[in-house]
Amino acid sequence: MTRTRRLAAAYIALAAAVAVLFALNLFWGSVSLAPGAVLTALLGKGGDALAGNIILQLRLPRAVMTVLLGAALSAAGYLLQTFFANPIAGPFVMGVSSGAKLAVALTMVVFLDRGMLTSSATMIAAAFAGAMAAMAIVLAVGVWMYVINVENPSGTGTVREIPVTVVGEDSLAERGLMVTEQNRDHVSLKLSGRKKTLMKLNRKNITLKLDVSSVTSEGEHTLSCKVDFPDTVGDNVSISDWEDLHVTVTVEKQATKEIPVRGEFIGTEADNCLAGAVTTDPETLVLKGPAKELEGISYALATVGGKEVRDTIVEQSSVVFMGPDGTPASCYRGRL
Repeated sequence: MTRTRRLAAAYIALAAAVAVLFALNLFWGSVSLAPGAVLTALLGKGGDALAGNIILQLRLPRAVMTVLLGAALSAAGYLLQTFFANPIAGPFVMGVSSGAKLAVALTMVVFLDRGMLTSSATMIAAAFAGAMAAMAIVLAVGVWMYVINVENPSGTGTVREIPVTVVGEDSLAERGLMVTEQNRDHVSLKLSGRKKTLMKLNRKNITLKLDVSSVTSEGEHTLSCKVDFPDTVGDNVSISDWEDLHVTVTVEKQATKEIPVRGEFIGTEADNCLAGAVTTDPETLVLKGPAKELEGISYALATVGGKEVRDTIVEQSSVVFMGPDGTPASCYRGRL
């Protein structure tokens, strides 16, 4: 037997089963009715009024609605499974039933909060609206995933606040130069490429390097950053605006200055104790920086102390660079 004949035989058997069950639903119930009484009621030829009411007002409408609802559910399941190409797709799996329940619950809460009763028509409308809303969300997500993963169209995107790493400063130092300022530490890039690829990029996996090794003189220099994308991206992404990579740096002569480190006790001594001289290790610091800034630094001040000190203190301390007038020359703090 071919596949077509097997399917035809199965459909005929199912149709016959539905017809038999439909008839049994009319004959059987809490009240037993003879087949003749059922046929008389269906044909409208009079007969027992009680039997007619039972058949026409109870059993027949119930049987017809059962057949219609069963057909509608099976058709809906078939459409869901066909559309999503998933044999387990159904109203519960796809969230349709949950959306309907949520809408009904919200409707009841709103109506009861206002002291109103909800009719069956209102509940049915709410369930239908919730089911359609849930289905719309599922469809939207499905279409979006299809477009991104299958169609994968081209598009643009912006990755913001990518940190800029300065390299090549050793070469500058060999020429007696140093970078003292740059107009921006982060760059935002406008990129073009496939949507799926752009979604993988962020400020953490993109590297921007600003090479200053080619600078040979003082002043402001506008340089272009080198961009390194992840290996998985390859050549699938291009930069829309190369001006975004330009960074201006200020280069000045680098000077070296050796300054003494002075110690100062700022605590309180215990009774019968007297603070002695504060010594530091190292006794001097070598600073490198712009000559103009180093001119205003005379020494480094390190402070130690505590309350009711009675023993020798040995601790690591921060230092403050002081000017000739004894006031801090800079807000920078180093370490001994």
